[in-house]
Amino acid sequence: KVNIPSYQVAIGDEIMLAGKDAQLAAIKETYKVLADRGTPDWMTVASEKLSIKINRMPMKRDIGYTIEESLIIELYSK
Repeated sequence: KVNIPSYQVAIGDEIMLAGKDAQLAAIKETYKVLADRGTPDWMTVASEKLSIKINRMPMKRDIGYTIEESLIIELYSK
């Protein structure tokens, strides 16, 4: 059980809602959409359990488009 918003997940962690939050219609619909449209390789969604399992950490190639890190570093170093 984690109640820290900045908690960093690790490989093998399973994320699920408990209590009344798991019964919200918006949450159930979100899981259904994720299951229908597909999820990235680095996670597995179990919509019946309302859970997400981290298979591996996401990598740059998972984004699907080119990112120039030097421009990001330049922007935030100002």
